Amino acid sequence: MNIKLVFAAALMVSASAGLNGQQSDSTLTVLFAGDIMGHDMQIASARDNSTGTYSYD
Repeated sequence: MNIKLVFAAALMVSASAGLNGQQSDSTLTVLFAGDIMGHDMQIASARDNSTGTYSYD
């Protein structure tokens, strides 16, 4: 018998058995964090000289 087929079947059965005992929740929260950085050219191109502010839109 093909060992890959047996392994795949066992994996599917064990995964589905584990999901049956869990409570369902419809909320997912994801948080991303990273560096805030800008190179000289990016900073200069974002500057609005008339207001003295920066816009990165």
